[in-house]
Amino acid sequence: VATKELFVGRNELIAVLKGISNLAGVTVNIMDDERSILGRESITLLGENLIAEPLKNKNIFVNDRSFFQINLPVIELAYQIIAKNIDKDKVVIDAYSGVGSIGFYLADEAKKVIMIESNAESVEMAKKTKEFYHLDHIEIMDEPAEKIMHLLEGDVLVVDPPRNGLMPHFIDVLLNKNFEKIFYLSCDVKTLARDLAMLTTKFNIAKVHPIKMFYHTTSLETLVILTKK
Repeated sequence: VATKELFVGRNELIAVLKGISNLAGVTVNIMDDERSILGRESITLLGENLIAEPLKNKNIFVNDRSFFQINLPVIELAYQIIAKNIDKDKVVIDAYSGVGSIGFYLADEAKKVIMIESNAESVEMAKKTKEFYHLDHIEIMDEPAEKIMHLLEGDVLVVDPPRNGLMPHFIDVLLNKNFEKIFYLSCDVKTLARDLAMLTTKFNIAKVHPIKMFYHTTSLETLVILTKK
């Protein structure tokens, strides 16, 4: 990350990195807003701005501005729990899907997977993975989940929202849907508790699975399985 494409020591850095045998690429992200973690523009200096992360029987494509869980062995345990609790041939809606790691993990057993994601970089990577594996039963929707959920129908819903959780009007839509199960993967217990207070008016909490993604920190992910009352 730098404030401009040309920075002091750039050529020397590239020369050193060229000696790394498994290097996929070198990308500089241009920081144009100090309030953001990453800027809106990335420039590839060497190789390509793309890596393939192994997950189950697939490789999930990721670039520098798309999100992927860093502790893969642990998050895959969470995905296994989700998969074991979904019957075959169900229509699965994966909201806040990112690069599609959950949806692609469930794809082999699902009748159809609908991924919903508003981040353009993540959508691009998800489409690349879909096309690579010719997964015609996966639909990727480049929209905010809050905007289009009322138009969709499915058997199972998976939500993996950002730290601020679900919008109240989004939950209102869910309460009027006939999902058999909802899987809520949360990275903030406070917003999770807030959202569950609303969701449990129509759904029962079947199981709660705490997930320690980052050891030696207070951070805790939580997977909650809800069933229709």
